[in-house]
Amino acid sequence: MCEWCYQVVDFCRFRRETVSIGMSYLDRYVSRPEASIVLMDRKTYQLAAMTTLYMAIKLHEPLEMETSLLADLSRGCYSEMEIAEMECKILKALQWRLQGPTPLCFVQHFLALLPTQKVHPAVATAIMDYARFQAELAVSDYTFVTVPQSHIALASILNALDGIDTSLLPLKSQGKFLRAIEAFSGVLMEHVQPVQDQLNRILVDVYAEDNTEFSPTAVARPSASDLAQQLDAHHHVPAPGEGSELSSFTESRSSNSKSSKSPVSVATT
Repeated sequence: MCEWCYQVVDFCRFRRETVSIGMSYLDRYVSRPEASIVLMDRKTYQLAAMTTLYMAIKLHEPLEMETSLLADLSRGCYSEMEIAEMECKILKALQWRLQGPTPLCFVQHFLALLPTQKVHPAVATAIMDYARFQAELAVSDYTFVTVPQSHIALASILNALDGIDTSLLPLKSQGKFLRAIEAFSGVLMEHVQPVQDQLNRILVDVYAEDNTEFSPTAVARPSASDLAQQLDAHHHVPAPGEGSELSSFTESRSSNSKSSKSPVSVATT
């Protein structure tokens, strides 16, 4: 589901950090006693995952995704009413606490401590790109559910620094930068060593599977049919009227593209 959510935000040209926010809502929701049924029913879990993504988009993007769009992408498996009802359940379970920080938030704040007068902007951008990529990988790995977001951020930065040539960022500057993070955040490097090692293992697996040159900023944009097919793969219950809703959505999107309109509506609140 996490991979599918990334495909949705890429398709709609939203920020990929929005997936991290939605997955945080989902993890917190399923940890609540009243949400125990979600972990026992695949279809309900999928509905909860779609709804938390919808909530994150509504709160953190300039455009609001309509519930009808999610219903279309589910090929009729879920109605707009079911999505709205699940949203109410999640909001109640989370007590409307929806503004928690993400690993990327911490990465951005930590990088503000870089000695900018001694670091070329391209170096800071490279560190940001590789740290962001690792933060996205952490969202997809269940072992990081209980890890503090600040620890994931620092571990991502440490791995990114390992790949930076010391001629571009001298060890002295790196040490000063890391000491500043420890001083201001209270997060120590030795505390995040296991997290850093786990991220390294995931990176090795990613590189092993990828036969092309890696670029953390290169993101393939999926098609509408790709999204619906990916969603179908996550549940065993055939969607009623399979294909008809997606066909209508695809035709509508094609029409909208010709008139330079977005497949999502502008938020009015």
